[in-house]
Amino acid sequence: LEILPMNASKGTALQELIQYCQWDDIQTIAVGDNLNDVSMLETATIGYLVENCHDSLREAKFEKTVHHEKHAIAEIIHKNFFQKNESVIQKGGFNL
Repeated sequence: LEILPMNASKGTALQELIQYCQWDDIQTIAVGDNLNDVSMLETATIGYLVENCHDSLREAKFEKTVHHEKHAIAEIIHKNFFQKNESVIQKGGFNL
């Protein structure tokens, strides 16, 4: 049983963090596996569900990634920060 204020959610927390830090043009990525993560996934620029997410979320509109025990966060980082920049990296645009 969880008892929270009516407007408390992970999505609200993410919005407040962005406002508090004054990150106007920031892009965010959120990762979730359960129903209490939906507002956060909707608030983020990109929302990911892990393979082992709650059954009722399997058809949701979010991106999908591997099971949390198969390095889901590493998979998301690779996909969003390295694969997108591979052509630039190969041309010598970044020094990693």
